[in-house]
Amino acid sequence: MARVALVTGGTRGIGAAIGVGLSPFVATRLIAAMGWRGAFTALAALALIGGLIAYGLLRRRNGELPPLASRATTRAVRDAEQAQAVGFTVRETLKTGRFWLLLLVTFVMPFSVLGIALHGAALFIDRGLTAQQAATGAALAGLGAILARVGVGALLDRVHAPIVAMAVIFGAAVGLFVNSWAATFPLLCLGTFLGGAAMGAEGDLLPFMIRRYFGLRAFGSLFGVLYSAYALGGVLGPIAYGYTYDTLHTYSPAMLACAAACAVSGVLVLLMGAYRFGADTNTNTPTI
Repeated sequence: MARVALVTGGTRGIGAAIGVGLSPFVATRLIAAMGWRGAFTALAALALIGGLIAYGLLRRRNGELPPLASRATTRAVRDAEQAQAVGFTVRETLKTGRFWLLLLVTFVMPFSVLGIALHGAALFIDRGLTAQQAATGAALAGLGAILARVGVGALLDRVHAPIVAMAVIFGAAVGLFVNSWAATFPLLCLGTFLGGAAMGAEGDLLPFMIRRYFGLRAFGSLFGVLYSAYALGGVLGPIAYGYTYDTLHTYSPAMLACAAACAVSGVLVLLMGAYRFGADTNTNTPTI
């Protein structure tokens, strides 16, 4: 189950990144043609149609749900497989400093990067650029996320994960720093691209680091906790950026503070140290 999650998570992330890249152009065209109310209605209809198509495809492939007895058997098999998996329990993991370090970094990244990403169009327009240029910047964020998905996944097979994470987080810090003062379209695009790359990379780094540092025994629970921290950062970040702008009439102080937080996180992630589990987590014993 955990191995399937590792693969499908990366695929889902690429799809989301493509959506991030294309949606600004679609939204801009819809607003020009139908107004913002009509654009919202059209996008809602598009999401509904996509959901119905996905439901139909999955239902056709998987058929009806198995009877209760079969589901109980499946659950028993899954529980037995989980019990045999090598790794730490949730309680054991919560006692390790590595987990809380990873939790901190997982929160800081979306708080900093997703926080300003949702204000990206306002940032571009506030710097005197057009709505079309803002849409292009958002598309570059999606492109950065796609390239990071592919590139980080390849690097993790060859380079120690904390080093990859440090490079990605430092890239986000540079992007935030550049966007805190940049007023030209190329520089703002550069900062936005680096932020998008950080968003795309975290989706690959998180499950990989859980597997290599804590094993597969409690993978689902640990991923849920860490992804909750990711989601919480993604919710609180835009609020903090918005409050900063409403108070100071600029995003720059918030971006500088988040750039500093990312730079510190990039250093701290190196404290994760050596892997505790090998590539084949089900057979290798933890290394101390």
